Amino acid sequence: MMRPYADNVWIELEPLPTQTASGLFIPQQSRAGARGSRMATVVASGPGHYRQRRDGANGTRDSVFIPNETKPGDRVIVDAMAGQAVQGLELELSLPRHNPHGDFGDSRIVREAEILAIISSDG
Repeated sequence: MMRPYADNVWIELEPLPTQTASGLFIPQQSRAGARGSRMATVVASGPGHYRQRRDGANGTRDSVFIPNETKPGDRVIVDAMAGQAVQGLELELSLPRHNPHGDFGDSRIVREAEILAIISSDG
């Protein structure tokens, strides 16, 4: 099992719909460079991250811990191009976050700040 670090969140994208409720087929939306948002489910969420804070009056610095708000099982909305694909639990750690040729896959690692919304289950 993989455990995200800091403010990273491991998500599983929900499949794109292929047909409307009335029976119309929806054209393929996963082409390279596609924009929009996607629904996803949180698999695991890191603990959070530290942010440096400086007091302007006397110039002192301290760190403030900011915990992640997401938890496993949350349904979220993310940008269609957000994050880095997780391919068989292997990440290319020698490169910055990237998605070669727009091929994302169903699992991604995103920063919590890249999550647009958490969908509430209480209506």
